[in-house]
Amino acid sequence: MVETPEAADLAAADLDRYRLIKKVGEGSGASLWYARLREAGVDGALPAAGITSRNEFERAARHRASTERLITIHPRPGGKAAAFENAPTMWASEVNTHRSSMRHPHILHTYEASASDPILPFLVLEFPEGGCLDRVLQSRRRLEPEECAGVVAHVGRALSWLHSQGLVHGGVDASNIFLTRGAASVVMPPWPDPWSGGGGAPGSAGTPADDVLRFAELTWRMLTGRSPGPWEHRIPLPMSCPSATKNVVQVLEAALDPDASARPEAQELALVVRGAWDALPIDLHSTADADFAPRLPARPGPSRGRSLTRGGVTVRKPDVEPTASRGRARVAARLGPLSRLRCLAPLVHAARRRWKAMVIGLLLVAAAVHGASRPLPTSDKAPHPRDVEEVSPIFAAPTVDGGGDPTDTHEPAGAAEAVEHLIAERDKALRDRDPSLIGGYALAGSDVEKADRDCIDTLRSRSVVWGDLRTRAEDIVVEEENDSLARVRAKLVVSGWEKTTPGAQGAGGTTQSIRLHLDRATGSWRIKAVESVPN
Repeated sequence: MVETPEAADLAAADLDRYRLIKKVGEGSGASLWYARLREAGVDGALPAAGITSRNEFERAARHRASTERLITIHPRPGGKAAAFENAPTMWASEVNTHRSSMRHPHILHTYEASASDPILPFLVLEFPEGGCLDRVLQSRRRLEPEECAGVVAHVGRALSWLHSQGLVHGGVDASNIFLTRGAASVVMPPWPDPWSGGGGAPGSAGTPADDVLRFAELTWRMLTGRSPGPWEHRIPLPMSCPSATKNVVQVLEAALDPDASARPEAQELALVVRGAWDALPIDLHSTADADFAPRLPARPGPSRGRSLTRGGVTVRKPDVEPTASRGRARVAARLGPLSRLRCLAPLVHAARRRWKAMVIGLLLVAAAVHGASRPLPTSDKAPHPRDVEEVSPIFAAPTVDGGGDPTDTHEPAGAAEAVEHLIAERDKALRDRDPSLIGGYALAGSDVEKADRDCIDTLRSRSVVWGDLRTRAEDIVVEEENDSLARVRAKLVVSGWEKTTPGAQGAGGTTQSIRLHLDRATGSWRIKAVESVPN
């Protein structure tokens, strides 16, 4: 798979330490290239011959990750003023200064920016083997709601993190979102154009509300295959996506509001969409570049159901029809004369025109027949000062000084299975030091949420990283369970966290029995409270 660059780009065939191999896209005045480190050889990859064992395959994958790059080249636009001659050099210096702080699981990693040739500045990023989301949408037009939920969850985490750092992305669209080989979504980092003359400081264009608007437009496009357009000409969402719940319609309409102050936060939009459907990875086999398609995981074989893994928990998801057709079938089977009368109740936008409110009402009731609506999750609140030693020393900790590829899939329905899933989600939040993940396992406003926010704040302020944190739940016993509440006893085995209290240095490893109080008011199990119990 060695391809000569196009004639117009021959001068860029070798950029510093990189050799351009294949052009994989373009946009916003830049061209995107698949490249390899020149010192790795002509093609930079291990030969296919002789790779027969799993270890050799894993070694080849690690080698590709260490030698392959995505390079965006920004050729000088015609007629640019001489005043910007030094702009690329300033841009590269700024990007290289700030790139170490631009690290998030769902943002493409930046290796470096270069203006060694000031006429041809370029940016070096990690290479996403699954390709660009825009290519998927151009081929398929729209995604299944479950696939959309996965993309929205990942992009929402990236935007929420950027906004928490005081940064704005400024380019939330399908051309700036890429996919890993496991179909996890990663966002292009918000570096400015090198020819803008504004330097390379990230995230200074626009406001978080602008990002939310573009995020909502992207979500609408993924669900319907078209742009939402202005309200006067907008087709109601349930008409194109019958399984959309009332909360999804509400949050998207609010995010598309012309009044920026009325828009929700990016995390709120992501939580509502993610809560409406069980997220599934996008099948990239039909859209991936032919040269990279062999690297994708094999399609599941013809079995009775799909095996889905999240946070170390594997569950079986039975084979079903696509969501849209399943929703139509249920609507046709269950809508009767009485249901049709109820659809005329007052609905989402009372201030809107009466005719449109009635249309949306009809479609929302039909959608509700397919799946009950979930309450609108609340947005993140500021950390609450708290002595986290008051909470269980195992679950609300591991504590610091006594204080407090990545793809979302099916959440367990039973309380026993949910415990393992929730514990794994908490491990991920603490490993990543990402407060936006707390809502995935802790009930909003609970002591668990407050304690873990304090814990993550402390980890960040002291530059402590628990990259090897792992918690294993054993001897799980469900003491009580109904449709909305559960009480579960379990023994937790925690390892991989660092003891930083005086006189207690070293790697942490702890075992304790606890009782978890679970709540399913939002439609999924969340931890409401934790208490220690005798071993």
